[in-house]
Amino acid sequence: MKSLKQAQGGQGQNFLDNLIGESAATEGFAATLAEKLGLDQDTVKQFMPSVAAMAQSGLQKQMPDADGNAMNDILGKFMR
Repeated sequence: MKSLKQAQGGQGQNFLDNLIGESAATEGFAATLAEKLGLDQDTVKQFMPSVAAMAQSGLQKQMPDADGNAMNDILGKFMR
């Protein structure tokens, strides 16, 4: 049985994959975050799925009638 942390990480990774796309873009995003936060890139990459899951949950609470595709479309516009 998966722990809550594993479930959130999986959900968060799916959200990141849909939002950012290919792994090279994810690496670049992690590098940028690491630089801005003053942290090691590997540390940032470990936390990204969990933070993404929390962000997705917050968005779902703000937009309860929207499906996941609508949220990905909205967030995708901010990432460009």
